[in-house]
Amino acid sequence: LNDKLAMKIHLTRRLYSFGWAKDDILSLYRFLDWIMVLPPELELEYNHEIERIEREELHVAYITTAERIGIQKGIQEGIHQGESLALLELLRDKFDRIPEVYSQKIQQADCETLLKWLKKVSITEKIEEVFED
Repeated sequence: LNDKLAMKIHLTRRLYSFGWAKDDILSLYRFLDWIMVLPPELELEYNHEIERIEREELHVAYITTAERIGIQKGIQEGIHQGESLALLELLRDKFDRIPEVYSQKIQQADCETLLKWLKKVSITEKIEEVFED
């Protein structure tokens, strides 16, 4: 089991042990998701394990699968937005102006591509080089 995944499961288990109200636990779930971001495949494993704990050990269901999926989607969208904004700021700082074609590419790119472009900004002389494959 991945160390970060194991720690997140452990911390989530601890949330239940305090006997807090549902709203408090949901707030702490959000906080845990914010500070302990897992790769998608581990997040799925985390969700399955928490569902199992809720169902089999605690006989509660504080967060439905739909809520978990919605939270995960929101987190991913937030990460994407943050990476996009960071890339735009770096490009503006280095090249002053960003042609519309590159702004559109950034909006349509996935997170992996955005990270690749972010890494290239510091080593390129021309904005076109950032977006070359």
